[in-house]
Amino acid sequence: MDSSPTGAQSLAIGKTLHTIADYRSSFRTQDLSGSALYDKQEVLNQLLGEAPLSPSCPSRDDSFIMDLVRKMKTDLAPVQALQEIDRIESSGLKEEGNMMPQLANLFEWIESEVSQKPNVERNYYRKFVSKDTVEIPIGDGNDAKAKAGKPDFALVEVAQPATGLVAKEPPSKISMRHIPAVVEVKAKSRLSPIRAYKDIPDVKIELAQGTDYGRLILVGRPFQLFAYIMFICGNTFCVARVDRGGPSLTPSFKLAPDAEDTDLSLFIRIVLRLIWEMSPYELGQDPSFALLPGQTYHQDTWPRFRVTLGSPNSQDEWVTQGHPLFVSRSFIGRGTWVWRTLHNLKSSTVKQPAILKTAWRTTSRKSEIAIYRDIKSALDADHVRAPQLPGMVAASTGGDVCNLDGSVISLTGLRQFGLPETVHDRVLHRVSLSTFGKTLWEYSSLEEFGRAMAAVVKTHGILFGRYGILHRDISAGNILIKVNATYRSATNTADEGITQTDLPPNEACGFLTDFEFASFEAAVGSESSDSTAGRVSVGEESPGVVVKSNKTVPHGDGLTGTALFMATEKLKAAAKQDFTFVHKIEHDIESFEWVILYTIYRHSLRCMTTGRLRTSVENEAGRLFSTSSIQSLYQRRCTALPSFEESISNLLQYVTEEQQAPELASLLNQISWDLRHRYECMIMRAIEPNLGFHEDSALIDHELYELDQARKKRRLGTGQAAVDAQSKTMAMQIKEAAEEGRKAMVEGRKAAADALQESLAGHTELNMWLSGLALASSDRSKGKGKASAQV
Repeated sequence: MDSSPTGAQSLAIGKTLHTIADYRSSFRTQDLSGSALYDKQEVLNQLLGEAPLSPSCPSRDDSFIMDLVRKMKTDLAPVQALQEIDRIESSGLKEEGNMMPQLANLFEWIESEVSQKPNVERNYYRKFVSKDTVEIPIGDGNDAKAKAGKPDFALVEVAQPATGLVAKEPPSKISMRHIPAVVEVKAKSRLSPIRAYKDIPDVKIELAQGTDYGRLILVGRPFQLFAYIMFICGNTFCVARVDRGGPSLTPSFKLAPDAEDTDLSLFIRIVLRLIWEMSPYELGQDPSFALLPGQTYHQDTWPRFRVTLGSPNSQDEWVTQGHPLFVSRSFIGRGTWVWRTLHNLKSSTVKQPAILKTAWRTTSRKSEIAIYRDIKSALDADHVRAPQLPGMVAASTGGDVCNLDGSVISLTGLRQFGLPETVHDRVLHRVSLSTFGKTLWEYSSLEEFGRAMAAVVKTHGILFGRYGILHRDISAGNILIKVNATYRSATNTADEGITQTDLPPNEACGFLTDFEFASFEAAVGSESSDSTAGRVSVGEESPGVVVKSNKTVPHGDGLTGTALFMATEKLKAAAKQDFTFVHKIEHDIESFEWVILYTIYRHSLRCMTTGRLRTSVENEAGRLFSTSSIQSLYQRRCTALPSFEESISNLLQYVTEEQQAPELASLLNQISWDLRHRYECMIMRAIEPNLGFHEDSALIDHELYELDQARKKRRLGTGQAAVDAQSKTMAMQIKEAAEEGRKAMVEGRKAAADALQESLAGHTELNMWLSGLALASSDRSKGKGKASAQV
């Protein structure tokens, strides 16, 4: 779902298949290239804060802090800890494990000393907890198995003790939502994340590892704008502030018995600020939301939040219901969160179920709510209403999110020290959708899934064929299944809720969301002399004429979208950073096929119990939908697609033998064949210069389409085995077809028109497959019902 006009940083990757246990993205250093800033004193200033001296801010009491520095050099516990850290730095062995108890002693000593300060107050209770041997779950409610790795120390929100000021030990079960900051520990100062030569764009692996924990905080802790990562490397330390633009680091300081008093005082102040003083907003919390009264981060169930657009004049507010519906796992990007909420105007007592999406948009793009309004205007002008376009979402309101003073929340505003040249500024944006739904993988029957996807595919085709609107970011997170949702009132806001029921299977419908990266082409009633037009018809709708324009659209470039669901040809361009790539409608159609495959994997894994086959299906899904980089994902595709039926054989075994759903197996076989065929066509396009002609690239598309249709007819007549045999000679067939086409080449306009017709034929075919799934599933269910009734 994450994209941006910068190209290299425009693609959502992440391990988005939530059933894959390990969410660590294993950043390569190149993935953060050019995004890191070093020696930023501003990061330290923001961390230390500017609050006036008060009993609740002991870190601002210079006299008290210097007393602690003197005691740190004389008291037995801190002296032994500092000496051991210095010894580990000097030794020739890697003793990272021996660093942990020394640092734990220092953290506890600082907290204990401050709690004994006369007249001291404490507003926040947090504790550094060693988690280097424990896998911390993501805890987003989507998959209990999802883990976020083992941070050396996690800063954990804990409950206030009954007496005293020393924080209680956290519960044994914690997740990323409890953690606003972490500490990364290395045994040697040479393993510091700071480069000796800071003008080198690639970051050190240590910074990539720490930044990944920052990412996990941003995707695991709701409404978090940035996160602090403290690095303690041998006898040195520094702090990084991680946001959607990348990491920004303080200078390095010393942590040793002979360290300067200023360095030791900084260490004490930083620890004290993190565990004792910093407000949630200073730690990165979005100021436009708040926990409901009585709700806490450290409670067992998901807390509820009151959310606004931030502006003092905002009349809208939303209350979240349960865990998030979707969370983007990518780092540098939009950082999308999607929630089920109750939406109400402050001036009204009426509350309506709504889907609330929060994401970071680039300032160079039109906002998503503005794009929805443009689409609505186009549909209204043509008198199109929801029954005619059931797969289109209805957006009720939205806008950029503001601070309490009315200023827009942006990366540059949060930092106040600028962005790297390679990173574009972003603004926090919210959109409220009045169409309510559940995720695709929550489908309750194959009929519901088939009808929902068919409605979305049909709507997508109408939007393009009639209005020239191409979505360009088809992903599993951007398609929902409609449900009936009603407000459930209660005396206490925290007890209010949403009653959600499925539509009858024969009325099931999906809807398409997230049009932020859509491209808009002029739709008119006749052809123009300087453009290529084609008359198209989709489903039962009236045909329209679309005029293609070569003008640069204001909504972004061709390399936008969610990498896991990209058409393979587009993924190849992204892997090679080919910014000349042009996104076409066939790329959206292929993305639909990857979404269908992903959804079936994820739904199957939700239903499967433990066992050999489940493990095999999970590993198989991971090979297709779990990766750390675009290049790696493209390589996996190239490995899987030439024999794609084998690549999904475990899923096919499950749906055939255990689920006993032959109609679903048939859909998987059809999609498998089509994805493999598209890959083969891509390979042949890549060797176009060897085909012996260069006159018109549209002709290649035309001939490939004709060959495709011929192969499909043969497939229907001779079966899959014959198709497999034919694919081995496909290169020769394409060459022969291309040569014949060259000899009888038609005008460029007709060739392009045929290519457009071919593209929309893909909608029709995919829609036919999905409708067939729904009807076959319905018939099978009715048959089972009749059999049960007879029994």
